[in-house]
Amino acid sequence: ETAQGLIPDAGWKRRRYETPWYAGETLSVVIGQGYMIATPLQMAVATAALANGGRVFRPMFVKQILDPERNIVRSFEPERIAKVDVAEEHLMIVREAMLEVVLGESGTGKEAALVDVSVAGKTGTAQVVSGVRTVQEEIPRHHRDHAWFVAFAPADRPEVAVVCLLEHAGKGGGTAAAP
Repeated sequence: ETAQGLIPDAGWKRRRYETPWYAGETLSVVIGQGYMIATPLQMAVATAALANGGRVFRPMFVKQILDPERNIVRSFEPERIAKVDVAEEHLMIVREAMLEVVLGESGTGKEAALVDVSVAGKTGTAQVVSGVRTVQEEIPRHHRDHAWFVAFAPADRPEVAVVCLLEHAGKGGGTAAAP
């Protein structure tokens, strides 16, 4: 069974809850909050597409199969499955902002900075239990927030997209997942 993500909209909410969509909900969804749902693999694919100009590739887990003598038995090539219809100038703005998350003086992902490779990333926290507004360490572990960090590197010529999700870390992505 495959896990499907959810980017909710007014139609979805009307069908699901029989209630209207409010403008503030759009703001929550565009920053990955509210009713939005995504798996780590979906976030890796999205991060890679953002980094490479909008090209969406089928995730690959195996690049080659080798025999015992290290001869290539089978190779797998990247397969482009879609192109995101977003202007390059908008992708550039987001990529530059992600670079600031890691390299900027007030960036929340500074702990992901590397010496020899420029990393562009985004930290995040996924609330597990709605309405819990207390010190995470004081609530049961299974109710604590998840910590997220997505990144691509090198920032100027991306080769890899990375996602780190620490379930029930009880800390934000910058302090738990980015390092």
